Amino acid sequence: MFKTGSLVKYTGETNAGSTRIIKGHNYKVIQSTKTYTSVKPLDHLQREGVWSFMTKDFIAITSPILAKNSRKKTTLPLASKERKDFPLYSGLLQYFPAALTQVSYVSKIGNDKHNPGEPLHHSRGKSADHADCIMRHLLDMKENFGKGLGRDENGVPQVSYIAWRALALAQEWLEQNSHAPLAPAAKI
Repeated sequence: MFKTGSLVKYTGETNAGSTRIIKGHNYKVIQSTKTYTSVKPLDHLQREGVWSFMTKDFIAITSPILAKNSRKKTTLPLASKERKDFPLYSGLLQYFPAALTQVSYVSKIGNDKHNPGEPLHHSRGKSADHADCIMRHLLDMKENFGKGLGRDENGVPQVSYIAWRALALAQEWLEQNSHAPLAPAAKI
């Protein structure tokens, strides 16, 4: 028997897909019993967006709030109320349209340089010294490489490279130290 409120690790042979249970993750025991023998959802919890599984020893729930290590890696929170705290259109695109446009251009320039002929993607292993690159581009903002002050030899503003590197640094940090999933266009 497990104590109600304790965290337990699901060690089944496979993920329990229909109940969103992931092997190796911890879940909180909400009821301890000896009567259940299968893994299945509890309907009343499922309707509230909380999933659970039962074993012969306990019932556990899968909730990021209650089970610290069971949270699926997602870019945005799963709860609709929490998602509203991330105004991607009004608080990002509407704030920085020119900067984000330039960042997308730097993505294409980098892909053409590092992955010629391949679909657009971020080859993580080709240039990962983001902090050092940011510093070099900051120094280059005071230089004229023939296309104007603060622009590279092709006329691209150095601030565009700085913004791209800052976003790459942030994305990789969040993937390693938070619950962010690997970026869809990243290739390691």
